[in-house]
Amino acid sequence: GIKDQVDNFIHFSKQACDILGVISDLSIDDFYSKIDTHYVAEYKRIIDELYSLMSTNIEYEYKFKGKNGLITVRERFYPMYVDGIISIYSLIDDITDNKNYEERLKKLALTDPISNLDTHVKLNNDLKRFIDNKTEIVAPSYIATVRCLCAFIGISDPCR
Repeated sequence: GIKDQVDNFIHFSKQACDILGVISDLSIDDFYSKIDTHYVAEYKRIIDELYSLMSTNIEYEYKFKGKNGLITVRERFYPMYVDGIISIYSLIDDITDNKNYEERLKKLALTDPISNLDTHVKLNNDLKRFIDNKTEIVAPSYIATVRCLCAFIGISDPCR
């Protein structure tokens, strides 16, 4: 769907209305109230950057409260300068299903579906994170666990 912003109102194409579950024209404040609060500040920063023409093509993903619940939206912004007026047009896609699929794939990669235990991929990632962020004071039982994991996957002991 397509969205454009002019005169403190946001105008939506029919496809954007269907995706977001909104009417064709919303005030900017009404639109911001529908963006999940964790994303509003960054969204506003992007809009300011686009109006100052500091950036041209920006893509941003955020959660939006539409009539059918919370969805994940990918919006691609395109500022246009015509006859001395800056307008921002954007393309909107509902990527909720894609994000849910990605999360399911990550969970399958990190957790065995039968035993619900961490897979070697998760253990390896945790071990690498431990090695990278090693601190001076670590519980002896954790060090023993790390040493067992290192021996199991065949890498040198990072606790020495």
